[in-house]
Amino acid sequence: CGWFHPPYRKLASASPFKDCAFVMGMDTPWWGTWKQKLAPLLLQNFLKKIDRVVVTGERSWQYAYRLGVPLEKIRRGVYGIDYQNWFPLWRERQNTPWARSMLFVGRYTEEKGVDILIAAYRQYREQVKEPWSLVCCGKGDLSRELDNQPGIKNMGFVQPNQMQTIWQNAGAFILPSRFDPWPLALVEASAAGLPVVCTDACGSAVEVVRSEYNGIIVPPNNPAALAKAFVTLDENYSLLAEWGKRSQTLAAPYDAKLWAERWRGWVKELV
Repeated sequence: CGWFHPPYRKLASASPFKDCAFVMGMDTPWWGTWKQKLAPLLLQNFLKKIDRVVVTGERSWQYAYRLGVPLEKIRRGVYGIDYQNWFPLWRERQNTPWARSMLFVGRYTEEKGVDILIAAYRQYREQVKEPWSLVCCGKGDLSRELDNQPGIKNMGFVQPNQMQTIWQNAGAFILPSRFDPWPLALVEASAAGLPVVCTDACGSAVEVVRSEYNGIIVPPNNPAALAKAFVTLDENYSLLAEWGKRSQTLAAPYDAKLWAERWRGWVKELV
């Protein structure tokens, strides 16, 4: 479970486990901060005891490499999703006109860019004649900011078993995060067959979003760029079903069955 939690770090040195192999999961992306540049010195003794480092994707791989982890010890694919649960939603959407509705799912916090989302959506509504609705699901400190906003429907926290209909009735997924190491929500949205709009800060965008192919990537902290992306969705309405289908292809490698087989293989390597 990474190196942030002392109890996990202590396990690697605990005498009862001296003959055990250790696998560390890691989703932290490489940003080149001074703390990250010091990390190889601070963590070298701990990392020597780790037999495999499983990262989320390329940004996390870059950090593991810079930490000095030998390439033969690094594996990709620490997370998986219930792909088969999301996959049918694209086909079910074909029974009705593609929804003119955007969906945000996540914590209502500044880290997730909810304030940017509100500002961008307001700008978008001023630029088009028939703006799409924006449905938000989650909870957090900025919940009240979403209330009484024209076109925004604040659903609050929704239980996972009640989300299927909400995902099905969406036309695009939005994630304007300021910081988000590897959000699974992007992978789930892609598996559900949705075009995706997100920021460069979303680590999983590297794996599942291709601009103008199945979505749009914008810089964080930029309401104008996000509003422009919303307009682009509006103007390319006829292409969105195809964008959504492409999203599913990019999310397919994270199917839970494939994920389980990968982990089974990695464990077999060690035992």
